[in-house]
Amino acid sequence: MSELTRWEILQSKVEVVGPYDHQISDDGWVAFSRLPLWTWKQFGVSGLHRWTRFPSGVRLRFRSEATEISLEVHVMPLTIARVIEEPRTARFDLVIDGQEIATEAASKGGQIRLEMDGPLVTSEEFIRGAGEEIRFSGLSNQMKEIEIWLPAGAMVEIRSIAANGEIHPPTPTNKKRWVHYGSSISQCAETERPSYLGKHGHEMSRTTLRYAIEKFPKSERKKWLESTR
Repeated sequence: MSELTRWEILQSKVEVVGPYDHQISDDGWVAFSRLPLWTWKQFGVSGLHRWTRFPSGVRLRFRSEATEISLEVHVMPLTIARVIEEPRTARFDLVIDGQEIATEAASKGGQIRLEMDGPLVTSEEFIRGAGEEIRFSGLSNQMKEIEIWLPAGAMVEIRSIAANGEIHPPTPTNKKRWVHYGSSISQCAETERPSYLGKHGHEMSRTTLRYAIEKFPKSERKKWLESTR
């Protein structure tokens, strides 16, 4: 196993795409928010402060020749007393040069525990667990564009990234960015993997698939429609 160089995630050259803001704990864990932190005061008891920290659509972008990459993470999937007792597996997807390469599951971490009375959340508890390493190995030693997609159905904290090669900023892109914040439907918290389309696109009805990709660039829409026939 190669020796890895480690960087604090916010001090590295990694671009974090998707969140609007972040929090840093006293011991260096970074949690991302899909809305600015100042908006939390407006939420009242709605629980949006919780859902904005589920990193649906958030990914890490960078370039590297590294053959091994590791993330130091702490995940907290959602559980609801007497409804969802077993937390869903949190998976991290690796995309290289636009192609899905691997997915790795978190096996440790804690959980967010809710008590509910009908639709009303009566209590919530953030139960911390152990941090862990999410490692991708056996990668090409060529320079490559790398994305790591974070789980959609868990609160995720990242402290550092490590690699056995230099990490470079990603190649700038002029693709249009779809900025969206919506309901739990658009969050897709119950999806098995962040890059769900790649695994299940061919199983979806054409109508459902077209809704899913309607905001993609035209060339991307064409690719998905052709590859999922």
